[in-house]
Amino acid sequence: MIGNKIVLIAASIAAIIASSMLLAPVIAEPSYTQVTSSTVSSGKSGIQQDAGSSVVYKVATNGNIPHVADSYINSVAVFGYAWTGTDNTFTAAVIHPSFKDTIQNPTGWHLHTGTLAVDTTNCPTTDSNGPTGKLGVKIATITDPIGSVSITGNSLTASLTESLTNVTPINFSPPAIAFQIEPTNGALCIAKP
Repeated sequence: MIGNKIVLIAASIAAIIASSMLLAPVIAEPSYTQVTSSTVSSGKSGIQQDAGSSVVYKVATNGNIPHVADSYINSVAVFGYAWTGTDNTFTAAVIHPSFKDTIQNPTGWHLHTGTLAVDTTNCPTTDSNGPTGKLGVKIATITDPIGSVSITGNSLTASLTESLTNVTPINFSPPAIAFQIEPTNGALCIAKP
């Protein structure tokens, strides 16, 4: 039942993203899309429901990260930063004001975890016009954990209770990346900003 719910949520997100892409013009990438450093570390949870350990994700960029959607973020379906694990897992801090998929912070920055799958058919890195910006992978599963996101200048810090994430200091595959999602043929393709 949970697997079906995840597939249904992913399909709904894909449909919403596809429709929102028709409305938004393409805008040049700002400097906060360029990641300069990233870390994953263990720490104490700031989440009241769990007094145990948490995993802390940090990213620094070439420019100040906006607290709310700006014109660039409003021009793409989903923008975010992702930390990936060696086992195709991810934790991502994302913002997508064109649709709501969370109760935590629906139009602001919030967290997702899940798995990635190779899909060069729907998410090709090149086509007849040259490079597509897609990375040849798609979101296979996605969850909506409750965590925290804080932004100061060009740095974003996110924290999740250890039991809610699969990307830890042990399996983190650096560096973190800035990304956007481009829906293609029902697949939620990961692409460069």
